[in-house]
Amino acid sequence: TSLFIMPPKKKKKAGGGGRQEKARTFMGDTVRGCLMTLGIDDPSDAFSNAENIEDEFKIIKRSWHKKVLECHPDKGGSEEEFRAVQAAFDVLKDKKNSGTVGTFGSSSAQSASTSSAFKHASDAAANCNYPGPEFYENMRENINVPLYRVEIARSDRSICHKAAPKGGIRERISGYKGSCRFGLGEICHPVPETPPVDVGAAIGDGTGKEGPAPTKKRGRPSKAKPKPPHGSTLTGDAYVDWAVKIPMDSVRVGSIDPVSGNYARWSHVECWRVPSKIHQGLPNPHVTPDPAEFERALLSMNDVLFCGFDELTVERRARGVGAFLD
Repeated sequence: TSLFIMPPKKKKKAGGGGRQEKARTFMGDTVRGCLMTLGIDDPSDAFSNAENIEDEFKIIKRSWHKKVLECHPDKGGSEEEFRAVQAAFDVLKDKKNSGTVGTFGSSSAQSASTSSAFKHASDAAANCNYPGPEFYENMRENINVPLYRVEIARSDRSICHKAAPKGGIRERISGYKGSCRFGLGEICHPVPETPPVDVGAAIGDGTGKEGPAPTKKRGRPSKAKPKPPHGSTLTGDAYVDWAVKIPMDSVRVGSIDPVSGNYARWSHVECWRVPSKIHQGLPNPHVTPDPAEFERALLSMNDVLFCGFDELTVERRARGVGAFLD
């Protein structure tokens, strides 16, 4: 009788089986791939009750928050997966903020290529240190609405919250400084520049001809509006009352009002004391004093904890980072 010998089992190729499936879930070459990396395997079902892209992004944020806590390296997770999850979330966030997608639920939006954006986000994630898990834990209750906002003051009517009286007094007392650095005189507002004079219109263009004659307005001449006094001409309580105001076009920071749902309690960015929830997500200035790392950390908090920073100009971002480093 002949013996039947079983053929040897074929060895699985490296990268096959479950490992290949795991690698696939980390892919971010399309919007759908980014969604799957965050744990949203069936977008049509996940977004079935969403009325607009803002509702969809709330679902994306909750999925990202759950996933980033599961795979955080300090909790025994995979560093590769953690960085892929962060990169996928950054790509989807940029898609929403740029307005390039109207919904994440359509098949056309899900098939949109994100390979270059995902690679850029992955490279950025590989070159930076992310905060510990407690930073993500503390944002659980307010994941849908960022607690803090930075923006440009549209008027000069708001008063620095650090100069607001405490102890239940609602109306501010003239001359009260509080802890406002401008009211205390630690720092000063910049002196506004005098608008340039049109010399050509005043004395001509140098050819012997005078400038254009001023146009005459019909009716009674309007009275010149008095210019508000600048701080350099004020003293005492009058100076304090002027200094604690937040000038128009300057950077201010506020927090969400849980009752009205609006941002309030505005402060000069130079007077704002960074809350612990944001401080946990910032680099240690003694270890990483690079302002670019602080800017990257603040941008990563956009739409999650600290919004509006991405809307500032480069110069005003630098001013905000400088205040945080101070």
